[in-house]
Amino acid sequence: KFNHWELKGVPLRIEVGPRDVEAGQVVLVDRLTREKRPVPAAGLAQRLVDEVEACQKAIWERALSFQREQTFEVSTLEEMVEHFRDRAGFVYAPWCGSEECETRIKDATGGATTRNYDPDEAASGRCISCGEKAEHRVAFAKSY
Repeated sequence: KFNHWELKGVPLRIEVGPRDVEAGQVVLVDRLTREKRPVPAAGLAQRLVDEVEACQKAIWERALSFQREQTFEVSTLEEMVEHFRDRAGFVYAPWCGSEECETRIKDATGGATTRNYDPDEAASGRCISCGEKAEHRVAFAKSY
């Protein structure tokens, strides 16, 4: 039933077979690498705490890396249109905040809409749609 637990996101799997019991060990299987490592059964509780922390850190780093690789910055509508023609991901751009501009961007890009913005972050530049002063620096993306 390995797949059942992997789909639930369990970071480590512990396998214990008859030979492992004889050897006083268990086998840890890491969800990220699928690497199987025999470890002594003695002190397993603390080892699991350390392993789960290391796994959590690796998952976090992998997610941040993916986020950075999939996040882009554009300053014109043409750049955004070109981006979404070939790629996906999040595209940050200056935006005035009007629904008309969001609709224009959505139509030009084939479906990209606003996703989020930081209200405390000051916007700079001009709206990529209308050229007015930008009120927000917004992430645009297409849903799939």
